[in-house]
Amino acid sequence: MRIQEVEGYLKGKINVDTDSVASIWTTFKEFCEKDIVGEDEKEILFECGTYDFTGKEMFHFSFVRQFTEYEDDEYLGMSQLHCELLFTPFDEFKKLQVTEWSMGFESLDEFFRHIENLKVFKNVVNLKPKTVQIYQEEC
Repeated sequence: MRIQEVEGYLKGKINVDTDSVASIWTTFKEFCEKDIVGEDEKEILFECGTYDFTGKEMFHFSFVRQFTEYEDDEYLGMSQLHCELLFTPFDEFKKLQVTEWSMGFESLDEFFRHIENLKVFKNVVNLKPKTVQIYQEEC
């Protein structure tokens, strides 16, 4: 699979209308294990917090895979594939902001376990998001 195909691939695997956070997370983790043509290294981001990016304050719970693309050792660019789950804000997490990159971990499995052990993850994993957005953007 090429970087240009990842958004369509993930959209085909996730039902944004019915999938739970747990199901989306499982699908995203499986996607992160796949090798992508031209990708230098796997860079995965988990972030969450209450923001008004959409014009309305929402709790954002996001899984991101970042791609740094090279061809014949020539840098071609960087993009991110976002899987963003939006919820009505939680009072408990009103001031919480989490940003965790996989590069600080020995393996993807260690990174995934770390995310799954976060209190916020445990509280959100069995919920149904209000909205799920899957999109790719250049950085």
